[in-house]
Parts: sequence; C-alpha cells; structure tokens
Amino acid sequence: MDSLAVDAAGNTYVGLHNRATVLVYRPDGELTATIAAPGKDGVSSATNIAIRPDTTEGYMTVSGKDGGFIYGFTALADGVRQSNGG
Repeated sequence: MDSLAVDAAGNTYVGLHNRATVLVYRPDGELTATIAAPGKDGVSSATNIAIRPDTTEGYMTVSGKDGGFIYGFTALADGVRQSNGG
C-alpha cells in the first residue's frame, strides 16, 4: 500500500506499491472496483491518489524506473476535502 483517499460515499481508494493500480473498498470493507493505469514499460506504482472535491474527477500519480505520469479516472462518488491531520 502506498496512498489512500476517501470519497463522499465513504469508499476508500488504496494505491499499491509495485502495481500501478488503485483498489476501491466500500465502507463495509468489500472490494468494489479496481482501477489500473495503462500498461507501460517501467510503470510500477500508484504512489498518490486525489479526488477533486465535489466532482468524480480522480487522479493517481504513477511512477516507475522510467519516470512517472498522472492518470485520470472516474471516482465512484464525489471527492471531499482530505486532511493530513493538521
């Protein structure tokens, strides 16, 4: 696991290290979706996740030995402002 985000419906988006994939879990813990970045040589991790507040515009940063890029996806529910606890 590398990064987490939560949407307004309480779904948790989990970015994976060593896989350019985000797993989406419902509030009850059931896996509900898998979002995979396009397969490119050298791509290995979904290192950060964000969902734009009040929209379903989701983004993950994808990285690997050859660099990185941002991959957009449609979230299952609207994004909410995230907190780092501060």
